[in-house]
Amino acid sequence: MTTKLSRRDVLRAAVLGSGGLLLAACQMPMATTAPAEGQEAAPAAQEPITLKFHARLGGQSDYFEQQGEIFEEEHGITIKHEPVPGGDAEYYPKLQALFATGQMGDVVWSSIGRSQYYFQAANAMLLALDDLVERDNYDLGQFYATATEVLRLEGNLYGLPWIIHHGRSAIMMNLDLFEKAGLDVPTLEWTYSDLLELSVALTEEPEQYGTSFSLGQSDDFLTYVCHAIAFGTHVLSPDGATCILDSDQNMEALQYIYDFYHTHKAGPTPAAAKEGAWTMWTTGRLAMFQVGYWGRIAAAQVRESENPFESAGILLPVGPSGKRGSMYENDPLAINSQTEHVDMSWELLKFYCNRENGVLAANVAAVPGGRPDVWASPELMADPDHRVFRISMEEATPFLGPDNFRGEEMNNVMSQIMTPIWNGDKTPEEQVQVAIEAIQVVLDKPRPDKI
Repeated sequence: MTTKLSRRDVLRAAVLGSGGLLLAACQMPMATTAPAEGQEAAPAAQEPITLKFHARLGGQSDYFEQQGEIFEEEHGITIKHEPVPGGDAEYYPKLQALFATGQMGDVVWSSIGRSQYYFQAANAMLLALDDLVERDNYDLGQFYATATEVLRLEGNLYGLPWIIHHGRSAIMMNLDLFEKAGLDVPTLEWTYSDLLELSVALTEEPEQYGTSFSLGQSDDFLTYVCHAIAFGTHVLSPDGATCILDSDQNMEALQYIYDFYHTHKAGPTPAAAKEGAWTMWTTGRLAMFQVGYWGRIAAAQVRESENPFESAGILLPVGPSGKRGSMYENDPLAINSQTEHVDMSWELLKFYCNRENGVLAANVAAVPGGRPDVWASPELMADPDHRVFRISMEEATPFLGPDNFRGEEMNNVMSQIMTPIWNGDKTPEEQVQVAIEAIQVVLDKPRPDKI
């Protein structure tokens, strides 16, 4: 917490150092005189601008408020932060209700992982940015090309990539447990066979387990799809309209996970890990767990805990397809299509998406900004885990979600219907067709007009 505040002070000092005299001059009271004869009176001063900003309540909303103070000082405006408590299930319906009554914020945080960004764009909640980009000759090339292309809907750009990552393609390792077991730490060339062998050797059930794939913990689509990709397939057909969990490669991947948990007992099932893989790992009872870039936050928690241990990040193993599994995700910032302050809202988007804020986001908001110069920055490259995760960012598979934008609904159904496999109540062969039918019911629905 201290680091965050001092970083803010440093950034604020930099802003004041470069523009403080101008700000001071703008804020000084000026003497008023009547206009000379024949001269027109000066136009009345404009009303001060207040922008309303929405994000989910938590570390990211703290970041937006902290950095927003700098923007306020630079532009002489007020940002009214109204974070929404809860997760996606609370945040997006709240925004839709606010939009329906003309009360949604001028600038909003969104995400593509469960397709809500596309829903918002398709339902005219977000302002297309293309005219602003062209007017200002704004260089979209400063972002990863995938980062902006994935934010287009029917050719129009509705957001800027605030933060981006490579999906749930990372694994955090407890190096102390490797050393205790006399095992070598794997390299980036490791395979799924290596993962199984190591996990078996690291398991001392029920006190200690080898690896958790973090399945059955609410994000099954985004978590499992990384394994599907490593095995050469996906959960969805290329057009996002059909569930293909019964493909040969998916059946191979699902059988691997089933055997991993139930034949080899190399990791805790969701039923055995009720407190979650994150907590099991940070408390030293789990050697490895699947996570995203934010695994760096878990490592930081361990370093500051009463029982710290040495840790390191690695990527998911190379799969039978010859590549590692990953799927690109993106959290954009967007402008309310109803805003009366288009230009200032646009400036705020560009501010949060600059290099400096992108670097800071990696440590304060858990994920770096959507720019190559952020991911390659010396500040982040000094961290060994970031250097590893950057490899996945450079090779991440493009995002593919349901074509009807019902990502939240599909993920919830998948998490529920696949849990019997993760817990061993059903084999993949017994459960896959049941899962496909349930997921396809969601995919066959039209695009929603409400969340």
